[in-house]
Amino acid sequence: MLNLSKRELLLLKVFGALAGIFGLYFLIISPVINLKSNIENQSEKNRGMLVELQSIYNEYTEVQSTKKRYEQLLKNSKNIATSIEKIASDLNIKNNMAHNRDSQSKVQNKYTKISSDVKFEGIGMKEAIDFIHKIESSNALINISYLRISQAFKEKSTYDVTLKIDTYRTE
Repeated sequence: MLNLSKRELLLLKVFGALAGIFGLYFLIISPVINLKSNIENQSEKNRGMLVELQSIYNEYTEVQSTKKRYEQLLKNSKNIATSIEKIASDLNIKNNMAHNRDSQSKVQNKYTKISSDVKFEGIGMKEAIDFIHKIESSNALINISYLRISQAFKEKSTYDVTLKIDTYRTE
């Protein structure tokens, strides 16, 4: 057996203690710290994904409610020509209506697009704006796709208004 002096034994004990501390740190403490940080990173990533999923779900519910509202409007849509004539008679400009023509076209199987060309001759600007306002706020799926206002030949304060109004309906 090897005879070691007290100083050498003390150095071996200090070396053993340091080796034990380094071994304990690198074999137990460091992996636990890394595992904890990995778990926190994964948790933060999962929270971000949950927030993104929640925003996607909110957009989905918003789209679903909009779709249901549009489908309800399509089910309740009336004949656009009668609505135009009713609004024109309410505003006392029905006598100024030169023509009101409807044309239908098929749009994606179950939906029908109905375009109505309307022309008013010799009406005031206020009546034209009121007519457009009532058409747009009639709680129906209506789109004014063409509007032309030109000065009438009869009087300087009257105008000729030509509109193309599109609406949709289910079959």
